[in-house]
Amino acid sequence: ESVRQSLKSITYTINGLLQYIICYCIPAQIISNQADEVATSAYFSKWYERPTKLAKTAVLMIIANGQIPATIIACGFMKINMESCL
Repeated sequence: ESVRQSLKSITYTINGLLQYIICYCIPAQIISNQADEVATSAYFSKWYERPTKLAKTAVLMIIANGQIPATIIACGFMKINMESCL
């Protein structure tokens, strides 16, 4: 009976960890990666050929904001990504 209870506890723990990874960590990492690619895409666009100064300034602001890594934070204190998951 003790072995059965231990196996049941281990199974629930592994199931919970897999759900956390699949439902939260992987999607959060994908969103963070895509957010980081926005600044790179803006940089490699021909922003310097935009006809107005406002358009150039807007693209430069996107590039500047892209220097700050995008993170998803749970409950205001824990980053959710693959690094924190492992």
